[in-house]
Amino acid sequence: MALSLLLNLIPIWWGLPNYQGWAYDEVVPENLVGDGAWPKKYPPMHRHVLRLALLPMTGLEALGVAPAADLERYHLAYLIIRLVSVLMATATVYLVYRCGRTLASRWASVAAAAMVALMPPFVYYAKTANLEAPYLFWFALSLYFFLRALQRRRGRDFALFAAAAALSICSKDQAYGLYLLTPIPLVAVLWRERGGRALIDRRVWLAAAALAAVVVLAYELYRGPDEIRRHVEAATAPSTFNVDTATPEGQLERLALAIRQVAFSLSLPLALLAAAGAVAAFRRRRLETLALASMIVGYYLGFILLLPYQTVRYLLPVAMISSLFAACAIDAWAPLAR
Repeated sequence: MALSLLLNLIPIWWGLPNYQGWAYDEVVPENLVGDGAWPKKYPPMHRHVLRLALLPMTGLEALGVAPAADLERYHLAYLIIRLVSVLMATATVYLVYRCGRTLASRWASVAAAAMVALMPPFVYYAKTANLEAPYLFWFALSLYFFLRALQRRRGRDFALFAAAAALSICSKDQAYGLYLLTPIPLVAVLWRERGGRALIDRRVWLAAAALAAVVVLAYELYRGPDEIRRHVEAATAPSTFNVDTATPEGQLERLALAIRQVAFSLSLPLALLAAAGAVAAFRRRRLETLALASMIVGYYLGFILLLPYQTVRYLLPVAMISSLFAACAIDAWAPLAR
């Protein structure tokens, strides 16, 4: 985590001081002034987080301690916004370790966390004010509670999974694809316990209530649903989503590109290790590994294929899940190494 923090911090000052964003799609302090300044194509959850992070600076300004010049004040606000990304990205590395511990040994989990900490796209977006670091943090938190819910089947884990998933989607809503198929393994574990009463189980309703509470918190529904409507219109505009059905050849090309992008993030040897770990995990038929695979499938079919293009950053959650499969491979082959 110390190594990750160092990598994420250097160089957090890229392009500063400046009134404009340096990285593509980067949130800038100007986006936090007034409700209408936040980009409509993004959900509002991280806006609340950033405004909270800037409260100390606001207090210093009231005491006359903060920089007086406009550019200096803007520069400080920009650094704080980026620092939030740094801290959330570093916490994500720890959460990957915790996820790994539900599936593999301690050192295999450390290896999975190191894989994520050293991914070039992850390190890049950890130091910018883009929404990648925030939604990946909430996704990693939801992944941890998802695995615990499958193993322990406690209502608290179901509720915390749903809350963290909603926070991830309300930070950057491309995360919705990661959760499209997750109800299947969750209901499956409840079905083993309660049979046909699984769908009316108290844990299902706890999860639904937690999800609804986060949405209300994020969108401040007491002000009216207009923000949801504006965001949905902007996020589903033709310039964002591709409504044309890809040809079979085009779909194969997109799949090959996705595989190359994950391999770029992890490196080819580690991507092959992750693939081997996935095969070994499937052979054991562990529900947790099948559930992880459902996240990848849902995300690819429900989000990646709907876009007119794809970039490496869109595959970061897939690379993160792949690191856990790599941890499974390390555990499987550790006896051979000894």
